[in-house]
Amino acid sequence: MITQRDDDYLICKEYQARIDQKSSEFPGFITFQHPNGNYYFAWVNGDEIIMRSEAYPDEERMIRGIKAILKNKDIPQRYKVEEAHGVYFLLLFGGGDHQQHTGNMDEHNEIGRSCPKKSRDEILAMMMFNGADFARSAVPLVAAAGLAALASQVELPTAAAPKVEIPAPPPPVAATAADGTGFNWKWLLPLLLLIPLFLWWKSCQNKPSEPESSATVAPVDTTTAAVPAPAAPVEQAPHCDLNWILFDFDQAEITASANTELSTMAAILKKDSGTTGLLVAHTDARGTNDYNVRLSNERAAAAKNALVAMGIDGSRISTKASSEDHPIATNTEDDSGRKFNRRVELHVMDSSGKEICTSIPPSVPEELKIK
Repeated sequence: MITQRDDDYLICKEYQARIDQKSSEFPGFITFQHPNGNYYFAWVNGDEIIMRSEAYPDEERMIRGIKAILKNKDIPQRYKVEEAHGVYFLLLFGGGDHQQHTGNMDEHNEIGRSCPKKSRDEILAMMMFNGADFARSAVPLVAAAGLAALASQVELPTAAAPKVEIPAPPPPVAATAADGTGFNWKWLLPLLLLIPLFLWWKSCQNKPSEPESSATVAPVDTTTAAVPAPAAPVEQAPHCDLNWILFDFDQAEITASANTELSTMAAILKKDSGTTGLLVAHTDARGTNDYNVRLSNERAAAAKNALVAMGIDGSRISTKASSEDHPIATNTEDDSGRKFNRRVELHVMDSSGKEICTSIPPSVPEELKIK
């Protein structure tokens, strides 16, 4: 279930980047104030984020949120697993007297949410630090499949079909009565044979006569009509040795190979100060749409920052976030297809806005391509 509650959470890497900011007052928690002005915390186990908080407008309310986690974290019944767009989250709920967050939910007692996980098993493994029995109570296995298998083994009695007797049809009535008083149809056969002869004679009488003089018939032009030439194909901009840059799952960091592609793009832009760049960022289909829009914006911003660091004026670079809307490969359960969708495409335009360089995609196996 996806609700507006997602809007108050930062992406996981924001909390992970501050994993060393441990609270002296509340062991097992990190606390920080974000540049957006709001306060956040996370319940952690070593370097792993267990639960993220949403935004709090001040430090006092953030502390109330931490106390709500401490009050409820050891109650297995307060946990719930939710699935959204192929990933899983562990939610922790508090009592009704918990201080409201800054979101727009009228009734809201969700006090923490884990980072996205690929499966329920990953969530179960994350909670094992608190004891195996507790983890299995907080993250119970889904039993629906077992119940279905059990039901399939039960043979239900089938009701016997009712026996219906269909009466035999009455015998056909003879064409001629047995007492000789009925009509004898054989005398009508000669008349029936005369009807087609009459119709044929009538058609011969109505046959139109040939015209006295034939009109001059214009010769038929048998030459082939001119076929219009096919429209010229739209010219594709050259790739200029540029390739898409790819990202790890749930990450926006520029890899070494991505940095090489951006260096090539920077060199193209430096040759002509009138050129501009466009960075179009994408994600795979895991996570909510709001989360993926935010993540693709961060990937585009990371690529732009790398170009600025290479000496390109930031005003010459524009960015676009496409989220998960334009996959080129199937979003598989494993990473074999999804990895091609986590990308930023590189484009270079001249002073008139015409594209002069477009990056090319990686080679996607035929069985994984979007048909």
